[in-house]
Amino acid sequence: MAYQRVLSRILFAAMLGLASVATGCVEIPESTIGTPVQQGGVSVTVTSVDMAYLDLEGPEGAAQTQSPVLRVFLTIQNTSPSALRYELGWSASSATQASSPLLFVDPGPDQPLSLNGNIQALRLGDMRWPGDPIAEATSIASGETREDVLLFAVPEAGISSLVLSLPPGMFGPEVKTPAFVRFPWAPTEAVPPAPVGLGEAWTGENYTFKVTGIEQAFLRLESPTAPRGGFTSAPVLRVNFEVTNTGTDALTYLPPEANRTIGAPVLTTGDGSSVARVQLPTGSTSPGHITERTNIAAGATFNGAFLFEQPAASVTQLNLQLPGKRFDATGLIRVAFDFAHQAVPVPPELTPVTIQEGSGAAPATP
Repeated sequence: MAYQRVLSRILFAAMLGLASVATGCVEIPESTIGTPVQQGGVSVTVTSVDMAYLDLEGPEGAAQTQSPVLRVFLTIQNTSPSALRYELGWSASSATQASSPLLFVDPGPDQPLSLNGNIQALRLGDMRWPGDPIAEATSIASGETREDVLLFAVPEAGISSLVLSLPPGMFGPEVKTPAFVRFPWAPTEAVPPAPVGLGEAWTGENYTFKVTGIEQAFLRLESPTAPRGGFTSAPVLRVNFEVTNTGTDALTYLPPEANRTIGAPVLTTGDGSSVARVQLPTGSTSPGHITERTNIAAGATFNGAFLFEQPAASVTQLNLQLPGKRFDATGLIRVAFDFAHQAVPVPPELTPVTIQEGSGAAPATP
């Protein structure tokens, strides 16, 4: 789906050059994890570093990064008498040591940093990470301490030490040199958020989502042009769900049929193969299947369903993902459940009736 493909384009932006920082004989302050590095009246401490999958929010809703991201956790303490403008230069077309935090493979003591050793920073474009404590330029008041997280690509295998270059502006307008944080590096475990099971609630901001059951059946169809109605040509998988509005304001449910700009529900098998969604014929409806945008009042529960093609008999596990934006909210909903293929009987209306010649019975109408 489109909201998944966008993640394959993120967005590790190349650094176009090292800054013309006049380091010369100037000694650059340096520290390691857990030890503050200070210039002027500002100190910055790298408190920890790890790897994680991120759920990013964008125009089409939430989506998970396809590979882990390196997170660098910072504490910024402003003990100067003036407020500090905290601006990391991410909006610039290129990042340098003078404007932005840069991460490098450690070249060794007394060796200059090299562009060839740059670990690229994560540029999110029109996406955002809700877990970022400071997502835009801000002011840190005198005496205030703030937390932040920097995002980078995961270093290649075999790298054992990294150097984080912090721009002068992080320490105040009077500071002219960057600061370094040098630390050992070893990959950490990164596991995507675990899904909930059938009947279990996924809790998001202002809502809970629960798959209440699945059905395998021919779907009855109704249409103004076919008053007698009909059925789908093959059995479908109906994934029944309920959403409870746990907030104080109404939410709006946008079914896939009512909005195609938000990421659609995605169903995959245990081996990652996609299960196609079923779209009703133009002008057709199915009894009890909601295709119109629907308001969910505060405290109310809405029951609906997603329609997919019936998976093959070899499938035993299914995974459902969809963005909370479908419910006017945030987050990426994940549900995993067992599946057992069923032989679905053909509805009597679709079963041919044998009429004995001369019986006087009228032929059945298809």
